[in-house]
Amino acid sequence: MKKKILIVDGEKKIQDSLRDMLSERYDVSCASTGEEAVELYDRERPDLVLTDLNIPHMSGFDLQRILREKRRELVPMMFMSAGASEETEIRGLEGGAFDYIRKPVKADTLLWRVGNIMRHMERIHTLQRAADTDPMTGLFHKAYARRVLTDLCLRADGMLMMIDLDNFKLVNDLYGHTMGDRILIRFAEILRGVIRSTDIAGRMGGDEFLIFCQDIHEESTVAEKTALINQLLSASAKEYMGADMRIPLGASVGAVPVPEEGTDFADL
Repeated sequence: MKKKILIVDGEKKIQDSLRDMLSERYDVSCASTGEEAVELYDRERPDLVLTDLNIPHMSGFDLQRILREKRRELVPMMFMSAGASEETEIRGLEGGAFDYIRKPVKADTLLWRVGNIMRHMERIHTLQRAADTDPMTGLFHKAYARRVLTDLCLRADGMLMMIDLDNFKLVNDLYGHTMGDRILIRFAEILRGVIRSTDIAGRMGGDEFLIFCQDIHEESTVAEKTALINQLLSASAKEYMGADMRIPLGASVGAVPVPEEGTDFADL
């Protein structure tokens, strides 16, 4: 899948020129104003914003600030300008811009600099994933899951679900902790399999998990997911511990719709 780039420039000819330079390697969208750029960013979630410093209705610095405040995350940006001073360039870099390029833009230079930013972002994302995930299951760990879900419950619609493994202690007691770890790893795989890429899953500790499924509100859908989770868990437990395994291993799910029952994560 191609990485996404959002070009922000008030001149259509420049948009078209930059699109021609980048479209073979990247998925490119264009905005002519700051407001349009904010709307497109929310919809497209580009991997890089390539913006002129002087765009209609706001500066590139203003756009950078708005996106950062709105998303509360790292927003990779690269500024363009025909006549920026060294002080202006320093201001942009100090504000978090990844690079600067002067107009008129040369294709080879642009492609190299954009590629460099993409490689840098991939290294950052790799480190972030390692820092934010539970090392055993690969799901978000408790602190990060709470932070993400606290923000998500304030602005999203969906179903927040708390999941607990029933009788998991017996697995550790009867089959050992190595088997217990195998079950936890497999259970995390099951959870990832029953949710979408836009949903959130985290391990809260021990045998307790949380998932947030966006745009799901019906209790019947939760019941279907719960049944599937238990079906897959039972099959895996018998595969790992033998068909004669008698531990009543299962998953209990408590669910609450958001925002119908509130938007405060701790209360939910």
